Amino acid sequence: MEDSYVGCYRNVYPTKTKPSVYNVLECVEFCIGETSNMIALIYGKKCSCIDRLDSAVASYRCDIPCSNNDTCGGGRVYSVYKGKPRIMHDAFFGTDNIQQATVVNNLPHFYYLEMCAHICLELNLSFFQTMKDNKCTCLDAYSYLVPRRTKTILCSTTCNSDKTEICACHFKGLDTLPVIFSTRFQYDFQRGKSIYSHCKEKFSESFLPCPPSGCQDGWKGGACIERDCSRNNGDCGHEMKCVEVVINSYEYVECVCPYGTVRNKWNLCEVYRENIAILKPSNMSSVFQSAYNRTSYGANYINDNVYDGFTYSKIADNKNGWISVDLTMLYSVGFVRVYNKICESEAECRALEKFIIRLNKSFEPFKGDFSSFLDTCGHGPSQVLQGGNPMVVICENFALRSRYVIIQQSDTSTDFGKLAVAELEVYEVGCDILNGRCKKSQKCMDIVEQFTNVVRCREWDSVRNISKPFYGCFEKVDAEYEHDEYGLSYEACKKVCNLNKFILSVMKAGIKCSCGNNVRVYDQLSKELCRSGDFQSNLVFYTCFTDRRGFCNDVSNDLETTVAISSHTNSSRTDVKLIVIGALSGSIFVMSAIFAVVSTMRKKKRDEEDEKNKNEESETEDVKVDVISMDTISVDNVSQLGDSQYD
Repeated sequence: MEDSYVGCYRNVYPTKTKPSVYNVLECVEFCIGETSNMIALIYGKKCSCIDRLDSAVASYRCDIPCSNNDTCGGGRVYSVYKGKPRIMHDAFFGTDNIQQATVVNNLPHFYYLEMCAHICLELNLSFFQTMKDNKCTCLDAYSYLVPRRTKTILCSTTCNSDKTEICACHFKGLDTLPVIFSTRFQYDFQRGKSIYSHCKEKFSESFLPCPPSGCQDGWKGGACIERDCSRNNGDCGHEMKCVEVVINSYEYVECVCPYGTVRNKWNLCEVYRENIAILKPSNMSSVFQSAYNRTSYGANYINDNVYDGFTYSKIADNKNGWISVDLTMLYSVGFVRVYNKICESEAECRALEKFIIRLNKSFEPFKGDFSSFLDTCGHGPSQVLQGGNPMVVICENFALRSRYVIIQQSDTSTDFGKLAVAELEVYEVGCDILNGRCKKSQKCMDIVEQFTNVVRCREWDSVRNISKPFYGCFEKVDAEYEHDEYGLSYEACKKVCNLNKFILSVMKAGIKCSCGNNVRVYDQLSKELCRSGDFQSNLVFYTCFTDRRGFCNDVSNDLETTVAISSHTNSSRTDVKLIVIGALSGSIFVMSAIFAVVSTMRKKKRDEEDEKNKNEESETEDVKVDVISMDTISVDNVSQLGDSQYD
């Protein structure tokens, strides 16, 4: 099971489900006949065979076990496993010519096609193509071409080193043509181990020892394929943090987005959103029909969740044409993603140059130019992308409430061809996008109204400057210095600030370190939000104790609340009850301080009794010590307990 675990995900696309299974193996057996090789479990029992996945989260979020204690998802997240070798791959199309590669990797003798997909996905490249001469070639884009494709993709060429693995696919009837595959939608892998060697000097080989110069920062092992969280944040970049986790008794390493966000298909962190356009009613001004193969390119293709660019919606109009999606209720639209068709020429691509996204509460199209009656979300780029890579348009006005999303050509692009779109995705507004279009000085608030998201701009409730030792969690912090190394521990962040002669340290979302002698803080938050690493949280601290999970706890509060003593004296006994929070690192120091207090109190009591009762035998005193773990009580709760609770 160690090699089968992939990760924890917010979103999967099931092809078949089973309401309840006993363990992971039972789910694997249920999906054994599916073409995909991944399974997903949720709620500790529900099994799904899946062909797509996205929106990865930290594995600790998958915290509900199956009946045999296997990790089987969470409340709204799925544990994903690889159940078997993959027998079907995400082929886009065939092409007459091998495409020029962005990256070429020499594969080991035991290579297989899925290994190439993982290499290209790890490099954050969108495509790979048929392997040749043991080489994996990754593409960021491909040239203008005539896509060659039939209805049936055959993945029947097995690998010489392992007959259960696939090494090549082709479209039926096009056996000799190279194939372009997509990496973004059907593939993912456990990110703690790489498929290729991360050597300092060069990138070209998989699983081969690196030269004496060693590994790139963030990698370790002889072949430099193991992620190392102790160096350079495990090469997880500036948005994610390298963490070590234990799943099903096996240790893994992950690159984790801050709490409240997910890792998307482009290896970026974002707030999770659902595509509100998928499979909603669609319409278009006219339908293009090919004279060559009598194929119609209707409106249903624009939001069918297929991105390959081979199937698409296309109009027949020369002017004022449009394609629309009815969201069926009013939404505040934040941004859209538009996927192009596969362009055979530059001119064909330019038909989408500076395309226009329009919005409205109602839509009753008529002949002529009706654009003046619609609101404008925004315009597409002047450099149009080929099929398979999205073009993103962020709406100009987040306050608009719209039911219809309409795409049109710009006035200049109609000269290059007719409007054609492979896929249109629509997403709601949020404060994580450009601060919700609020002013830089304002606070953005996410609000749910009539079951949809809206944003509201308001002034901050509290703004103040801090220039002395302090501890607190805030929604926003302006600091004087931002450190350029990410994923530091709280102790390491403090060292950075000390070296740069700053008294205050700031950790944003548990990943980004800043420093200052005079920091401005906005609206205080619960310390638990900072503890969780919430993407909107900022912890300001002067010094602290780190707990077993590495969180920075307030030293002054912890010392004050770690020892709570109440003394009740009578002629024969003194009871001293101590509450020890054992989860604090440095607890040996705390325990030592506690017992020093106990010894001092004992000596003082004995001296008083000896003075009072010189000729009498001293009575025995009892000291009672209660040790309470963090599972029973938190540091925050200790300071709030009444005296009666110590008795």
